[in-house]
Amino acid sequence: MKQMQLKRFLHALCGLGFLILFGTANASDLNSISISRTFWQSFVGLTMFIVGGTLGGVIEW
Repeated sequence: MKQMQLKRFLHALCGLGFLILFGTANASDLNSISISRTFWQSFVGLTMFIVGGTLGGVIEW
């Protein structure tokens, strides 16, 4: 049960990371956010995507 909850959490983390990355790219294209904020939001989103996807079993290396 706990393993299933952890896997579901990691899948959600992966999805949220992708959405953050996607939203940051759109905001950057519209010049709504600064370059430094674009960098940090992209870094956080990509980290969430990679960690959640790898540990959750979505991404295999």
